[in-house]
Amino acid sequence: MANLDNELEVTSVKHRLTKLGVSIDPFIKKITRIFKNPAPIGFGFLCEDTAGLIKALVLSNKFGLDNKSENIGKIATLLSTGQSFREINEVDSLHFNISKVVLARTGDNCSVHLDKVSISSAMDENGNVIQDVSNIFPHLVRDQFNRKDIIVPSGKDGLVLGLRW
Repeated sequence: MANLDNELEVTSVKHRLTKLGVSIDPFIKKITRIFKNPAPIGFGFLCEDTAGLIKALVLSNKFGLDNKSENIGKIATLLSTGQSFREINEVDSLHFNISKVVLARTGDNCSVHLDKVSISSAMDENGNVIQDVSNIFPHLVRDQFNRKDIIVPSGKDGLVLGLRW
């Protein structure tokens, strides 16, 4: 398998993390897969120190944990494996899935990608993400279903629904 370290998606995500004060290089044993457009760009990787990676994200104060004890947090983590950490940003945001279990089909236990629509508007005093409910539907359409041709309702800009072509 080719070395994936120099792929544009990898260098772009690592550059953004560096600007946020987080280096994930010490935690990456091997990059296993690349996520390309139209999906949110990013990569999967094998990490042997998931506790260290989580600590680095928490200490940066730029990432919050999806809170599975709240309804919105439960929905946000349905498609995640392990723990889900999101960059606190109102426009787009990096999203980490971190697990101790290596997935047989992918050969990795962690992934990071850049969501085009952020659902993480703030962080509470416990380090949990406060979800922006108005962005849930746009996030699902753009980042989960990879459909940029659908104009979706947005609580911020009023109700807009239609198709682009």
